[in-house]
Amino acid sequence: MQNLNSDGLSLWALIISIGSFLAAVISAIFTAFQWNAARDSAKSSRQSADAADETVKISKQTLQVGQRSWLTVVPDVRSRHGSQFPSVVALALRNGGQTPAKRVNVRYAWSIDSSFHEIHGDEANLLSESLGTIGPGQEACLSVEVVYTPETIRMLQSNQLRLYLFGTAMFEDIFGNPHHTNWCLTYNPSTQQLGWHSAGNEID
Repeated sequence: MQNLNSDGLSLWALIISIGSFLAAVISAIFTAFQWNAARDSAKSSRQSADAADETVKISKQTLQVGQRSWLTVVPDVRSRHGSQFPSVVALALRNGGQTPAKRVNVRYAWSIDSSFHEIHGDEANLLSESLGTIGPGQEACLSVEVVYTPETIRMLQSNQLRLYLFGTAMFEDIFGNPHHTNWCLTYNPSTQQLGWHSAGNEID
């Protein structure tokens, strides 16, 4: 009788142990499932937050592009040397944007050279001006005076050299972002017109 009871108790102990083990396994699986669900939820929240931040960033950039200032250059030949080559050229910096261009600083020059890529900015001709603020729809005018020699005139007429007017305008928009406008104009003796060179022109 004692052996029977002892065997019965051992069996129940085994059953209880197995039940406890299975309960522990189920609990571990459930805990892991909850942890994975929480991790996925946190990841999804982070992705949603990142997407919202990117949307706000894009909207802000779009607003700034639509409202910022843009400077363009409009040339005008005021007088000519020998009725052909420009001697005085007015460069109008025009703000075509919706808001003021602030802290406008300009560096510009002219050069008579064989190509634009060889120009490094003759310090004797290099000019620098601070134009302050240019409002929307307004412009500030620069005046460039070109000096010729008989030799440069001869080489310009034979297309050995070309006249270049170039420069850069640096400014800030109302959001505090820096921008620049680069320009390079060249003179065509055949048409007697100033035109945009293939390089050196950029608006940022």
